[in-house]
Amino acid sequence: MMGEGSSASIQCEVCGESVVKGGPNQRYCPRCSQEKRRETSRLWARNHPKEYDPSATKAKHERRTAALREAGAARSEPASLTSWIVDDEPLLGWCARIAVPFDYSMSKNAIWRNNGAGHVLLRRESNAASDLLASAFTKIAAACPVVQNKVWLDIMVEKPNHRGDAVNVVDFVADAVKVGLGIDDRWFCIRRLDWRVVKINPRLIIGVGQEIDAVDSQVCSYCGRIIPLVELPRNNSTPTGRGRTCRECTRARARLAKQAMASL
Repeated sequence: MMGEGSSASIQCEVCGESVVKGGPNQRYCPRCSQEKRRETSRLWARNHPKEYDPSATKAKHERRTAALREAGAARSEPASLTSWIVDDEPLLGWCARIAVPFDYSMSKNAIWRNNGAGHVLLRRESNAASDLLASAFTKIAAACPVVQNKVWLDIMVEKPNHRGDAVNVVDFVADAVKVGLGIDDRWFCIRRLDWRVVKINPRLIIGVGQEIDAVDSQVCSYCGRIIPLVELPRNNSTPTGRGRTCRECTRARARLAKQAMASL
């Protein structure tokens, strides 16, 4: 699962502050790292006085970025209803299911309360239920090969009556799964959401799983495709050690940069 070793810390070589390590070659804290980049930029500007024009540099960067986004959009998957078949369910490589007692404190309409002094607080019942779900999914993460990729959710809400909305528990469930699995909820997909009225001991039943060929991946910043981490260029400044742009978009960026330099 992604995120292992993220709690390691380093000591900044400039100010000596101890910070969480964000990359394999990190040497400075965020504040000192930003100042180092400023020093590098100022040094380059002093050594290249004729080439440094802030407005021209910004305009060139904007043109190159716009061209790169256009090139990435051309490689993006086309928006088509025919490419999304509702009955074509994913083939899961692993799946797990848990059930906890259901209460309307799990609904987004009841998670928060006003204390009467203008402050909004998380209800104790909601907080306890969230911790219960998160701990259950932490055990699942320890037993299953969880990777940074799409996570499919099945949610069955057993309501004690017909007043509440089953769809209102989706955010609550997603937040708990995010904490338990350690996967950002941007990767989550709802495979099934259903409800039924159960008068005695209603439950919230949640299933999670990932596709059989799922591997640690990243969404390309430009073309939007899901790319396996091993196919991304190396970048030691990121927590994963890989860049956020696929090789095709990286080559397009280099080609556009070369064309921009040739036009000077």
